[in-house]
Amino acid sequence: MSNRRFSGVCKFILIILLLVSTNAFALGADEIVVLANMNASGSMGIAKYYMKERSIPEENLIKLWITDKEWCTREAFQQKVVIPVRRLLNETHGFKKVRCLVTTYGLPLKVSPPEMSQDQKNLVKSLKEKRYALGKEAEKIPKKDAEKRGRIQKELKILSDRILAISKKDYRSSFDSDDRSIHHAARGLRDKKQLKVVVDDNQTLFQPGDCPDAALYCGWYSHHQYIDAFKWVPGAVGYHIASSECSTLKNEKSQVWCKKMIDNGVAATLGPVGEPYLQSFPVPEMFFGLLAEGHLSLVECYTLSLPYLSWQMVLIGDPLYTPFKVQ
Repeated sequence: MSNRRFSGVCKFILIILLLVSTNAFALGADEIVVLANMNASGSMGIAKYYMKERSIPEENLIKLWITDKEWCTREAFQQKVVIPVRRLLNETHGFKKVRCLVTTYGLPLKVSPPEMSQDQKNLVKSLKEKRYALGKEAEKIPKKDAEKRGRIQKELKILSDRILAISKKDYRSSFDSDDRSIHHAARGLRDKKQLKVVVDDNQTLFQPGDCPDAALYCGWYSHHQYIDAFKWVPGAVGYHIASSECSTLKNEKSQVWCKKMIDNGVAATLGPVGEPYLQSFPVPEMFFGLLAEGHLSLVECYTLSLPYLSWQMVLIGDPLYTPFKVQ
């Protein structure tokens, strides 16, 4: 996977998780390992409280020492998180019983791209120099070939238009697919007759006061601009499909959807720390469908409905939470 693909990759914050493996059995408390940041005020307290409430064994706690900022470098992530966690898991658990890693508030939310090696820096420098050299030489080309160059430019423009048309079609296809999936999720929930379901097909989003007693929610777009249309019931779960809606959980002035949904009362939400593109979001009809069936926990529903692991997306909530649990 390229360095660019890793840019902004994360899976960190207040009970954000990585499901290590899945099988036919429901996730158990003894299969969860909790990570806490000793450099962050309150991180250890949150970890111990959560472990006590969920009866997670005390030995399933891993203490880390890393910055309490929302960003950390790739080097710090490798040296202060990946290596010690891997070592402790291998020494204590042998990787056999651990299915889920839970990080607590105070750990970094985002990981920066890795630093380029000297060879990579030299290559970039040489490419820039060649580009500049070509620019100078191009100025010396006689104008007598202007007609030929004009024809080439026209052909390139036609080719570019074709490519752009395909790209636009792909984007429309993604939009249409997600929109259909939201409608399918609504239909599935309506068929179960568990909840009253409201589908808004208008160009505008739900407005303040439109959604009293909201238990489940999925919508889009309103980038970085939460709309306070909801009165969330205890245990509510929802997410908003838009770019970078989990880019911060600490900036008090931010209006990103993940932070504001948490501030206003949801029990669980999810979102990206950077531009993930639509294809990276959990499939709404699958996520909410599995959640409503009541056989799987929150993190299992999330993982099964997630197209890509370890790419921009963050889940915030209790991994064991099962709001419609079948008794």
